[in-house]
Amino acid sequence: MSQLDARKLQLLEGFYRIIGNKSKYWEIRGNILKQYDPHGLFPESKEMAIEYGDLGESSDSVLKRSGKARYDVKIVFVTGIQKGEEKPLEFTSFGAITEEGRKAFFSGVREYEIERITQKEIEDIENDFDQIEAPPGPYTIQPDKQGKLVWLSGAPGMGKSTSAQYLAKDHGFVYYEADAFGLLQNPFNNLESDNPSLATSAQRVLRGPGAEERAEITRTAMPIFQKIFVGEMAALDHEAMGAYYAAMARDIKTQRGRIGGDWAVAHVVLYKEWRDIMREILGPDLIFINLKMSLEEKNKRLLKRHSGNKQVVELMENFDKLMSKNDSDMLQLEVTGEMTREEVVNLIRDTINNIN
Repeated sequence: MSQLDARKLQLLEGFYRIIGNKSKYWEIRGNILKQYDPHGLFPESKEMAIEYGDLGESSDSVLKRSGKARYDVKIVFVTGIQKGEEKPLEFTSFGAITEEGRKAFFSGVREYEIERITQKEIEDIENDFDQIEAPPGPYTIQPDKQGKLVWLSGAPGMGKSTSAQYLAKDHGFVYYEADAFGLLQNPFNNLESDNPSLATSAQRVLRGPGAEERAEITRTAMPIFQKIFVGEMAALDHEAMGAYYAAMARDIKTQRGRIGGDWAVAHVVLYKEWRDIMREILGPDLIFINLKMSLEEKNKRLLKRHSGNKQVVELMENFDKLMSKNDSDMLQLEVTGEMTREEVVNLIRDTINNIN
């Protein structure tokens, strides 16, 4: 193989944007990838290893997007998820390099692609943000109309975000994606996204007064979420998590007061004591609805969302175990994988109307 051919099988050194992600970019030097996180929320993922070579047959998705039948790049992402003294959990993405090292298409926990960018484009990314006090969204501002406040909880894969999105698209609700709160990204997701939960990464980062305070709360909460993933529940810091959910509830209260209308929030809240904190802040309008589904159907959904990655599905099972022990204070709603999005949303609406 010539030197030119060998060089084509490696990503050029420099900076890369993750297409569809408005808040992060990468720097690649040799076999090391540095990830730039605007609020420093994931220090364990700041540097990652890259491997090049013939790494196996491309997935159908990567083949379709890149035109290449074989993977030639692998990135190992180290997480903060760690059980006891075991090695921290790692996720691997395999990709195919195109455009002489300027672009690559990946499959891993999710499908994504990267492309090489200039220093000017980095500055554009860093200056492309929304104000934390009033992030924009596709909604009519009507603060004099304070309507319903529905919180869709349940284990990952239950359809919380999709249901909230359809309540917004078809029934005039405001959809607040609460996963975005801890990521310091705009919580008012695109209503046309095919996968609203994963679409959060495409939202602009939030900056402004109060952003650093929220980032500090999130940095404290993130290791606790990581313990939940591996089932280490005995030493959970409930005080820190209470502070996290109290801050989230205050933001929802502020944005709801600013925007008005009926609201649907999507996010799993595992413990009654955390939900009680939110009830105290948000008042009697708050209705928690817990979406439930068979384990088999839920796992099927998660495999589809995460490109067949069984490792992610296994991690999510701890949420199922916890939800079944701590859900007696919520309205329970059984859904199935065969139900359409519209049928699930209509079931939610019927539940809300019966309460009213």
